[in-house]
Amino acid sequence: MIMKKTILFISLALMTLGAKAQDNNIFNHVSFGVDLGTTGIGFEVAAPITDYVAVRAGMDFMPQFKYGTDVDLKIPQNIPAGYNIPNSLDIEGKLKLTQGKLLFDAYPFQTSSFHLTVGAYFGGKEVIEVYNKENGILMDVTKFNQDFPDKKIGAKIGDYLLTPDKNGNVTGSIEVGGFRPYVGFGFGRAIPKKHRFGCCVDAGVLFWGSPKVMNDGTELSKDNLDGGGGFVKTMTTLSVYPCVSVKFVGRIL
Repeated sequence: MIMKKTILFISLALMTLGAKAQDNNIFNHVSFGVDLGTTGIGFEVAAPITDYVAVRAGMDFMPQFKYGTDVDLKIPQNIPAGYNIPNSLDIEGKLKLTQGKLLFDAYPFQTSSFHLTVGAYFGGKEVIEVYNKENGILMDVTKFNQDFPDKKIGAKIGDYLLTPDKNGNVTGSIEVGGFRPYVGFGFGRAIPKKHRFGCCVDAGVLFWGSPKVMNDGTELSKDNLDGGGGFVKTMTTLSVYPCVSVKFVGRIL
């Protein structure tokens, strides 16, 4: 749904920019760019508003990047006989970043390639999905948690405890704000002036707020743990997301 809306938005932007280009010198060029960076693979269209400001609209998506790691379980002492409780669990985290973007580049001089950028990204709230690799491996943990609800066992990821569902599986996610302001800087012009093709390098940060850690659809609170998780653990603490990208652009109008 996000992808369809973004493509429609960009198509309307192209038609609007093309119409305005016939009337005056504002939006008198349009370029198309493809970029690769920490937000994934992206594409965008761009046009000048003035000699000092350009606007860009596009979309980024992350390929199916998965991260596997081993995390410890939080286990109370004196487990009764009859429960097969493992000490650790193999989990996998999947990054889910599909975002639209609307950005404005400001150039200090007409001939400058250096620019400052402000704008926003927008997309689905869920950015990380977490699950155990072996299906149903924690059925005994599920049974124990049902029998002893005050002594729950779960996977320790950062400061959070993820407990298994009724099928013996840990399912979790990390959610952030759907609207994500962006500030950054870069070198290169989104709309080449002297040549038809060009290259840009950009760096900045997305402000997406404090992450929410969800476990089987329920938001968790911190549990003062010292759990592992590697990349997944890091993502539970980030309120800003670093963006670095290289973009290749070409004028199409």
